[in-house]
Amino acid sequence: MFSNILEGTLSFDMNGMCFEILLEDGDTSGSIMSGTSLEVLIDGVWKTTRIKFEDDWYLEGFEDVEPQGLTARMEV
Repeated sequence: MFSNILEGTLSFDMNGMCFEILLEDGDTSGSIMSGTSLEVLIDGVWKTTRIKFEDDWYLEGFEDVEPQGLTARMEV
């Protein structure tokens, strides 16, 4: 089985009311659902997390970090 890594910027999609990864070429990853595993770049280090939604969107284990605008990557 072959896999790809999508890397770009976490961006909130107002139409779908969810996050997606905005790729360098302007394309997107599509909707990222609550519970999806991904890596985010925090202070120059890749951190593994899950994006979650309860009252608002947050990164599991990094609740004080705003997801919007972070560099992120995920395997598809």
